Amino acid sequence: MSDTPFHLPWLLCLVLLLAACNPFDPNEEPDYNKRIIVKSISLTKDKVVEWYHFSLITGYSPDFIEVKSGGQHRLLGKTHNLSDIQSRGDTLLILVQKNDFLYLDTAGFPDLKVSLENGRSPYLYK
Repeated sequence: MSDTPFHLPWLLCLVLLLAACNPFDPNEEPDYNKRIIVKSISLTKDKVVEWYHFSLITGYSPDFIEVKSGGQHRLLGKTHNLSDIQSRGDTLLILVQKNDFLYLDTAGFPDLKVSLENGRSPYLYK
């Protein structure tokens, strides 16, 4: 038998786990290089839309929708209820469980048609 108390290894594991945690602060964006891309679709040969979130041990990362064009990327929207993104012709279709975006900037993309659907009725943004 060991002289080490039984709870010491468990306590050490708990301390190491908590030290590795990075809580998500909703007012501060996590490191962009630590994102997990859920889906990426091409609208044109030089315009790509990505849906991603961040992998966090503690905390809950919202879903982000970003448009990449001409070597630059801009945030289109941020929500907790994203179901899917699709391309239908020249329109980006965003499927959500409910329309409660934390951030949505369709006016910043004048050449992009966005349709937002929540399973009941479509909303078309230009």
